[in-house]
Amino acid sequence: MAQAVHAEVHGRPHLDQDDALDRLEAARVQLVRAGNNLNQIAKVLNSGGDALHIDRAADAVAEAATKIRTAAQKLVS
Repeated sequence: MAQAVHAEVHGRPHLDQDDALDRLEAARVQLVRAGNNLNQIAKVLNSGGDALHIDRAADAVAEAATKIRTAAQKLVS
């Protein structure tokens, strides 16, 4: 996911629009999965459990979402 987003954001290698959209869709699916995992972690925390490194994981998901949004905006501009 990170490689596809990085390539799209930085314009290397140049992808045709269909390939770029396919890669962004794959990245979106991975983000959904990460979001589901974060929801499961939140459930544990709300039940009194402990989750190590949750802040770092949440920040990484938010950063990936921002990169995907930026890459998608480049495609439609």
